[in-house]
This record gives sequence, structure tokens and C-alpha cells, in this order.
Amino acid sequence: MFKIFKTINKKKTISILIIGILAILAISILAGVGTVHAVSIDSSQTIKDGIENTVSGGTLTLSSGTWKGSIHKNANNLIDKNLTIKGQGSDKTIIDLENKTNAFSICSYATVTIQDLTIKNSAGSAIENYGTMNVIRCTFSGNGGFETFGGAIHNAGTTYITNSIFNNNKALYSSRTYMDSFGDPSNTNVLGGYGGAIFNAKSGTTNLQGNSFNNNFAGPLMGGTFGIDFGKDTYNDGGKLNWLSNSTNGNNLNSGGTYNFGTNSNSNAINTPTTKKPDLKITKITKKGNYRFVFVKNIGKASAGKNTLGVYIGKTLIKTVSVKSIGVGKTLKVKVVIPKKYMVKKYKNMFKTFKVDIRNVVKESNEKNNSFKAK
Repeated sequence: MFKIFKTINKKKTISILIIGILAILAISILAGVGTVHAVSIDSSQTIKDGIENTVSGGTLTLSSGTWKGSIHKNANNLIDKNLTIKGQGSDKTIIDLENKTNAFSICSYATVTIQDLTIKNSAGSAIENYGTMNVIRCTFSGNGGFETFGGAIHNAGTTYITNSIFNNNKALYSSRTYMDSFGDPSNTNVLGGYGGAIFNAKSGTTNLQGNSFNNNFAGPLMGGTFGIDFGKDTYNDGGKLNWLSNSTNGNNLNSGGTYNFGTNSNSNAINTPTTKKPDLKITKITKKGNYRFVFVKNIGKASAGKNTLGVYIGKTLIKTVSVKSIGVGKTLKVKVVIPKKYMVKKYKNMFKTFKVDIRNVVKESNEKNNSFKAK
């Protein structure tokens, strides 16, 4: 009898465990309802609903079409999770804010990628970023307005922008007057603006590569008594701004394409800054018996790290030697011992090719002057 009682209790325990597991699974499934990793919407659906229905780390794909800012859930959307928002191309997927508000605000703990779409006609900065943002192949047009720091983008986090277009964005600012519309630019007193296209805050790092800036405006809307025209394209307010291979054209401002009050900025946006690199060159070789003394000079503008020197007869590598780091303008004497089997009559009078950095570990300004021929 006791054994039967134990068996019944055991069966009950197993049943309870199974019911508990099923209940946990049901709760997990219900918790996931409405949020998926990849969501696609068309312009009959709102961007806000798309964001809410996409899990953190997921992708929201916008179809071809126009999302109007007059519909509340298409504008002023807070992104508080990792997310990719992807369009069908900047000529096909358009967010038109209709001068109502901005498009997105990104939280400090979020990493967001926005690609292949157009954002236009915002009131104020189209995007405010406090987290990490990647912008790829997007167009920003006609964004910004009065009392704006960055017509298209206000960055206080870390932003990477590549292969994008900034057209006719504006940053206007006044300490005396606030205006809701743009009037005749001849009859009121206003102060200037900061970053017609992009404003980089003191806490921000903005990296720009392969972008085009055209007819952006920063400064007094009306020709007032005092104007501060800072950064038609970008204004760097003490942060880090890295500019590489971008172009600028027809921008209206007194202070140059980029106004820099921080670090790593190129104040003339037309000129691409060059990175300082080392350049290793063998200047001469002396010999004594089977010893060769190779003089390697760094003629570049940055120190060269450790690398390997090789000796060739034809295409055959016969010897390698480690080369120490070499400072700018310095010469290092490297001793090479030619193997005895290559000192016999057959090879002794043959020209040998001495090449520094044979494994290309040093990124040089000139990779074609590393070789030197000698017997």
C-alpha cells in the first residue's frame, strides 16, 4: 500500500512539473506576440507602429512610398533600442515631415542604422542622436529652421555618415525674436545659426565619408544687425569631427564649409585631410664576405613599426631578417647573412633583390620603393 501511495505521488509531481513547464512556455510565447525580428510596412502603416513591433536588434523595412509628418505616428519617434531602419532607396522611400516636427530621436544606449531613404522638410533637426547612429545612402533635403542646431542632424553621440546627400538644409538662430515662418530676408534683426546640415555637440563624434553637401545655409535668416554664420555644412562645438572625401557646393556662409571648435576637423571642406604615414626605403647596401648591411630609411611622416626584410634570387626567397621600428627621418642598419649555399660561384655574382616589409604590415604612403638590387 505504501509503495502504491508513493507511485501516485510521484505521478502527481511529474504532472505538476509538466503543467508548470507548459505554463512558462505559454507566457514566453505571449510575451513575444507583436514583436518580430524583421518587420516590413508600407505607407498605409505608421513608422511608430513599425518600430514598436520590431524587437531590439531587428530590421524595420519601409516600402517605396511617402510617410507624411502630418500623421502623428510618422514623426517625432523615439528610438530606445538597437534597430535598423531600411528603405528601398532615397528616391523611393521618403519621410516628408511637412515642416511639422522631426523624424527621430535616438537614446544614448541605442545603436541605430538608417539607410536608403530620404528625410525632408523637418521643423528643427531631422534627427537628434544621443547614441550611436549609422547613416548610409540617405538624402536630407529642406530640413531645419529657426532656433536650430543642425538642420539635418544634431549629434551628441557617435555618428557615422557615408555616401549621403545634404541639400538645402538650414540652421537659423535668434536671441531676440522667435518666428514660426520664413519672411522677407531684409527686415528684422536675428542672430546666426550653427550647422546648416550637421551640428556636432561637445560630447559628439561625427565621422563623414563620401557625402555631398549642396546649398545648405547657416546664419541670420534676415539681414539683421548682427549675424553669426557658423558652419553651412557642419558646426563642431568642441567634439570630434572627422571629414574624409566629402564634397561641398554652393553653400551660403561666411565662415567656411566646416566651422571647427573641436578636434580632428578639416576647416576647408573641399580639401580632404591626408593621414600621415611612414615610407620605408633602402638607401644603400654594403657588403663584407657573406654579410650584407642594408640601410633602411623612413622617409615618411609617421613612425614605421616592426616588419620583415627579405632577400630574393629571382623569385626565390633565400633569407628573411626582422627589422625594428624606425622613427621619422631615421635610418636603420640591418645586418643580413647570406646563406653559404648562395655564396658559391653559381650565385655569388648574381644580383639579389633586397625588399623591406615583404609582408606589408606597415601601411606606407608609397608601397613601390621598398626594393633594392645588389650582388
